[in-house]
Amino acid sequence: MGRQTFQVKQEQIKKLTVTVVKASDISVEGFLTQWERPDPYVMLRVRTSPNSKQQTTVKSDTYNTVWNENFTFYLNHDKKNTLEVTMKDSDYGSDDMIGTQQVDLDDLDLDTEITKILKVNQTTNLELKLLVKYDDTRELRLSYDLCDKEKEFLQKRKEKILKHMPTIMEEDRAPKNIDEVPVIGIMGSGGGCRAVCGLSGVFCALQESGILDCSSYVTGLSGSSWYISTLYQNDGWPATLTCQDMADKLKKKFGTSKTSHFHVANFLIKCKRKQTENQESKLSDQSKNVSLGEAPLPITTSIRVRLDVPEKEFNEWVEFTPFEYGMAKYGVFGKIEEFGGKFYKGQLVKKFEEPSLSYLQGVWGSAFAAILATQLGKKDESENEDLTVKAQSENEVQKEFEKVALEAAGQCKTEDDDSEDEEDGSPEDKVDAGGSWITQAITPGNLLSSRRGKAAEVFNILRGLEFKKEQDCEYNQAPGNHKTMCLVDSGLAFNSPFPTMLRPERKVEIILSFDFSRKDSGDTELPFKNLLRAERWAKEHGLPFPQIDGNPILENSDIEECYVFEDQSNPKCSTILHFPLTNKTFKDFSAPGVPRVTEEDKEFGNFAIFDDPEDPYSSYKFEYEEKQFNRLHELMKYNTLANMDVIKEKIAFQTDYRRNNHQYVMLIEKYLVKSWVVKHFNNFSEIELEARLKQAMDTHITENNNVEDIFTFGNLFQQDLPHAYILPVYPSSFNKVFRFRNENKYRIFNIPKESNDSKRFLVPLRNCCVAGNELPILVHTLPSEFLSSHWKEWCPHFVEPVVKTIDEGIADKNTLITLFPLEAIPDEKHAVETNMHYNILKKVAVAETGAPYPKYYTEDNIEFPCMIKIDQSLSGMGNYVTRNREEFEKTSKMVKNRFGLDSDYVISEYIQDVQSTLDCGFYVTKSGRIINIGVQDCIMDKFSNDGGTIDWDKQEQYKERLYDKFVVPVAKYLHEKGFFGVVGIDIVTSPGGDYLVDLNPRINGNTAYLMLAGSMAKFGLSKSFFAISSSFDGTSEQLVKKANSINERKDGGRVIVMAATDEGDKCHASVSVFGDTMELVKSLYKRLGGKD
Repeated sequence: MGRQTFQVKQEQIKKLTVTVVKASDISVEGFLTQWERPDPYVMLRVRTSPNSKQQTTVKSDTYNTVWNENFTFYLNHDKKNTLEVTMKDSDYGSDDMIGTQQVDLDDLDLDTEITKILKVNQTTNLELKLLVKYDDTRELRLSYDLCDKEKEFLQKRKEKILKHMPTIMEEDRAPKNIDEVPVIGIMGSGGGCRAVCGLSGVFCALQESGILDCSSYVTGLSGSSWYISTLYQNDGWPATLTCQDMADKLKKKFGTSKTSHFHVANFLIKCKRKQTENQESKLSDQSKNVSLGEAPLPITTSIRVRLDVPEKEFNEWVEFTPFEYGMAKYGVFGKIEEFGGKFYKGQLVKKFEEPSLSYLQGVWGSAFAAILATQLGKKDESENEDLTVKAQSENEVQKEFEKVALEAAGQCKTEDDDSEDEEDGSPEDKVDAGGSWITQAITPGNLLSSRRGKAAEVFNILRGLEFKKEQDCEYNQAPGNHKTMCLVDSGLAFNSPFPTMLRPERKVEIILSFDFSRKDSGDTELPFKNLLRAERWAKEHGLPFPQIDGNPILENSDIEECYVFEDQSNPKCSTILHFPLTNKTFKDFSAPGVPRVTEEDKEFGNFAIFDDPEDPYSSYKFEYEEKQFNRLHELMKYNTLANMDVIKEKIAFQTDYRRNNHQYVMLIEKYLVKSWVVKHFNNFSEIELEARLKQAMDTHITENNNVEDIFTFGNLFQQDLPHAYILPVYPSSFNKVFRFRNENKYRIFNIPKESNDSKRFLVPLRNCCVAGNELPILVHTLPSEFLSSHWKEWCPHFVEPVVKTIDEGIADKNTLITLFPLEAIPDEKHAVETNMHYNILKKVAVAETGAPYPKYYTEDNIEFPCMIKIDQSLSGMGNYVTRNREEFEKTSKMVKNRFGLDSDYVISEYIQDVQSTLDCGFYVTKSGRIINIGVQDCIMDKFSNDGGTIDWDKQEQYKERLYDKFVVPVAKYLHEKGFFGVVGIDIVTSPGGDYLVDLNPRINGNTAYLMLAGSMAKFGLSKSFFAISSSFDGTSEQLVKKANSINERKDGGRVIVMAATDEGDKCHASVSVFGDTMELVKSLYKRLGGKD
């Protein structure tokens, strides 16, 4: 079974803006009084909206007043939306009613502001303005990919690791470049204060040995999360504060002498004090300690408890980093600063202040917070039952905590809960803007005195979102059907945070797992319980995991200090080095290879952990004497150092594996290729399937020298512009249906006035299927759900794009990657300098490149036939052939009169006997490096490129013919001008030679097709055809369904609808068809309904 992912339903949200304008003749209950003027305010409520209740300011002592205050509501698609308007008179005690009215919202026209005069009582008139618009913005990141900040961190961290690696291993075995650096994750289990103390010893060992400096991630749950978050919140970490300093700081702060006690709870949770030095510390503050890659990225966890799934399925893990938080199961993430905010369908409806770190520590370790509450006598009087600490086993506590968690989950409100605000007083319906509910939730006293101490109730990040599994047809509303959600200690699922390290996007290759879990059966209990649970969880989620169940290692009753679990046949499977809490050789050695000599030293090392009748390391013990702390700390430090050779050997092995790049690519790619080939060609015979797989693998290995391929626009542009938006739209000089009109400064000759609207949608839309998610792409309208699903199913390297509206992109401060200079956008927002870009788009630039080109004439010296080619023309328009002087004079006069041109055209030799027109696409980086995209053999209608064919098997031949002669001089010319980005050049071949006839330094009409063709060729589909804009019978949705039906036959070809828009009973579409023979390609296109 492959990894289970979910698709989010793409929806536009109706947003209502209400402007409370003014009120006149205000009276209380219909009567004016001359003694006391009213203090009016207006309350607005849309019960179906997530921000259901809002109110204006109070106006004092007036019969007539003006507010002009705006309020926003998000309307529900599935319920009747009604605006309840209530006007009251603010008064001491209870407010007096002025009047109330209702407005039906579902019948309001979109994008049309209307004015309503409401008669709220006999005399009072209230003026409102109402505007309903669709809103596509989303503050949540709906993607399984890592966030940009984590990607940037990893790049910087790998550079640091590359420098550190030679200090821990022999130089010849250390990585020579970043590509050889393995990804190492350090993981600590739960275990309360036992985990805090044990992990402090582990970190001292890892820092002392240099392994910490070579690791990319550190993750923990419950007690381990306490230690990690506390370490990282220190300003001195990691520059000046060492892990040993941290351990000493713990001892010193709490006076861990032989007669005093070590109060972990007071230090970490700080639940007993209203004001503490650490109370205002936030998790986001830790970003400054990791953003430069100086330390591993810390990841902490909790889980969401739901009543609509069985208790054993507590698997909705929530992860937290200094950058963001979210649920990897659904691919939904938000900024960590916005944790606790109110979201609806991915939009941030209301933001609250980021909670304190101490609050989050209470959430991450809520099981032990509950125990601590009992210890400190902070019982919630409303609870009939609570956790006790008397001789309970780990299983008993687990069941008790499950019960508490389910009770808390039962308090979470569903969308069907329409209870009045005044009745339930819940955070969902609080009106005041100060965010008192979250202030109350994170008050340290409340953390332990109420249910929130055991299970945090926060607004549901998934609210309003609908999900479906890949194989399902219907979307499921259940995950997002609750207004709030219950977060608890993730130890409730299992006691090691493997899900954070198993995310495929993190590509963690080596996991150092440190397990501090309690053993109910004593020290001889085998330490594999959490590994078995993690293995089961991984299998259920389609993720690779080394064999634990049935592994012969588990049959050995002699507990080791370190176990190695790996699957060398699967390069995607992490190697796990598992360190249980055991005292095996520590009792005899004070350090690896150093025997204990004195009786005092032997006595110090000879201690039981779980067999001691006093149970000093119980999960319910929150006071450690100095000797107890030192023993556990030194034990885990010793166990880690004693197995350092094993750790380093596995790091060296993984480095060697990466270095042998050819084999590494072959093994990595084999799993990718095989899964796609088997999925899409599974009706082939076994022999045919194996041949298809071999063909695809041969293509991968011979053509690829690394795993990273250019399959998206984001791959290309992000290397030069890490933060930008792609705006792939055409401007127009005189067609009003086009959004951007270049009328004066950057004139173009392109779309005639009579043109239909299809280009406006097809041009940007067909780029979405290869846009990637590295950089957002801006479009007029979002891709339809059926089109997005089509791309996801049938494009082999498809990544869900980050799609935004054009308005968002213009309003944002980010740079815009445009096809042309656009007058409507400030020059400084363009990625490329505008005047330079305008000039290199002129036809005369062809002659400046140094590549062979047709002769250019002056008007006084022309050889006929010749061509008139107008500057800034595209799609074949603005090109004219004249065969004699009379035709030339007539045409040039027409051009000047029609467009007001003087000399903005060139007169070019007309190449006869053309054999082919080749469109060569490539990318020029800021440094001048050339990245080839591909070459298309164009189908020309007059001078318009209407599409073409690609034989990927001929790409090397094209490269030999065109690269040095055309690509290199053009790239050099553009680089010297200061241009970077996608380039398309048109070359005609003829018996007389090859000539450069057009230069287009921009994303071209076929660039997306070229990239898609390269992706398909990796799987043996090397022949293809592209129709840039064809007409088909039926709607665009019907066309996509037809393409899906053809693809589902799995006969060796693929039809991809890259873009489609409806026009009457037909649709216009950009379509590409792929196969292993051109005959198959033609057959599939005809089956789709395409014309010859």
